[in-house]
Amino acid sequence: MPRRKRPADTKRLRKRGKGDDPFNRVNDDIIQFHILSRLSLEEAARTSVLSHRWRKLWTGSIGPKLIFSWSRERFCYDDMTSKIRHVLEVVKPTFNELTINFDYWLNDSEMIDGWVKSALRQRVTRLELDFTPFNEVCGKGPRFYYNFPGMDKLSAWHAICGNHHLHERGLYNLTDVCLKYVNVSVEVIDCMLSKCPSLERFSLWKSCPEKKDKVSIQSSKLKSLGFVKCKYKKIEICAPNLVSLQYNGKKKGLCLAHVPLLSELSIAGDYCVDCFERDAPKFSYLSQLRRLTLDIKPEDMAALMDYPLEFPQLVRLEHLEIILQPCCDTSLLWIIILIKAAPFLHKFTIWEGYGKSLLNIIEQVDHQWLKLIEMRKFIGSPFQMEFGRHLLGISQSLEQVVVWPRVNDKPNHMSKSDFEVTQEYCKKAQQLNRWLPASAKLVVDLPEIFI
Repeated sequence: MPRRKRPADTKRLRKRGKGDDPFNRVNDDIIQFHILSRLSLEEAARTSVLSHRWRKLWTGSIGPKLIFSWSRERFCYDDMTSKIRHVLEVVKPTFNELTINFDYWLNDSEMIDGWVKSALRQRVTRLELDFTPFNEVCGKGPRFYYNFPGMDKLSAWHAICGNHHLHERGLYNLTDVCLKYVNVSVEVIDCMLSKCPSLERFSLWKSCPEKKDKVSIQSSKLKSLGFVKCKYKKIEICAPNLVSLQYNGKKKGLCLAHVPLLSELSIAGDYCVDCFERDAPKFSYLSQLRRLTLDIKPEDMAALMDYPLEFPQLVRLEHLEIILQPCCDTSLLWIIILIKAAPFLHKFTIWEGYGKSLLNIIEQVDHQWLKLIEMRKFIGSPFQMEFGRHLLGISQSLEQVVVWPRVNDKPNHMSKSDFEVTQEYCKKAQQLNRWLPASAKLVVDLPEIFI
């Protein structure tokens, strides 16, 4: 069989060699900072197969933020862990922030310990470990929790690494820590807050350590703090520069010893009712708040109605956000009373909005400062409509009402009936125009799929 002749163009390309490749005339810095830096970490790593020159170019494009986020339902788990191990242990990039987000399993513990160790050796300023399980989103409880390294392990790491105070030096640089579905001991929390002079933000979700001792927080640098569904005996806070606090926990589980600058408070669970008890020390801090978020359970709404028709004067409050759990047997009267207790309120946001009507028994008093009302997950129920009518009636300076009708959790997978139901919610939202002040306008916000 006669040998095939190569085309003339192919011969010319082979004679040119690598020198005529346009990318060979481009500086490495330009490739790294103007091309590879615009790609995701996974996309940039794939360029290593292009040529010998590109093999390690992508490692120089890793910025200060290193983010790994995978869902066990969508990606190969072994592939994900090998990529993280390759980047942290083989490539050894320079980074200031590390974020790891995936569904945790029990046999992942030793591997994650190694990632935390690498982050501390790198002296990161921000550490986020989010192991929110996929089955939690589906309404089921998690199977396992990751145990953050204890003091004995943190102390032992300096001997392994030949660095005498690794745990102190590693923690020393932290400014932002966010841990979700991570068990953290009281000793480690105390260590972080005492050994991290620059720590300004600390957030802990769903922590259930073996020893549920009292957490005593004393920090002059802390500005933002969050404890969500954590099982500790009690949390006592003394933070003179604390501005923002998020707490979801049991009644009597939080003690605000000294927070003179606190201006943003988000609370949920049993503490919602406990917060408004007049004999409680934290009652005095309500008057200094500028933003207040309440996530109310049905049984808590019933308890709030046991209070007299008055709340403490929230003279500095500018934004009030209320998240109501579905319940058709609870009054919304206390919300109107709370709004009237904030004479300079500018923005009010409500989620859901079910409940019986007792609004007619309250005195009609105009609210002179309320400018914006947001109604989320709106369905146009009689309770919502009457609540909206009363709220619009007392807001004479209102400028805008924004309504988000309730839609399917997955808008891109909605059935025809889902579309029809949502359209019906929109029609009911338009009925609010009947009670709008002359200076206000109604905006019905919908996902792009409806537009």
